Amino acid sequence: MSRHGTCHSGVRLINLAKKNDVIASVCKVMSAELEEQVEEESRAQWAKTSESIKNDMASEADPAADAEPKTNDDDNKPEVNFE
Repeated sequence: MSRHGTCHSGVRLINLAKKNDVIASVCKVMSAELEEQVEEESRAQWAKTSESIKNDMASEADPAADAEPKTNDDDNKPEVNFE
């Protein structure tokens, strides 16, 4: 591995033999551009999901909003009080 190539790509070499260290894990890290794109897509998806949840909750809170309007044939009849 050339030293010039590693410096410019964010790679850092360490000497593990000095302290008798071992590598516990290795992972690939996203580039800043890719991370920004993923965050943007995630925010957009979250906004869409949140809006859907709000709409669902609003329709559950007001079931009459989704129901068909009822016609009442008794509107023309006089009201009777049986007290």
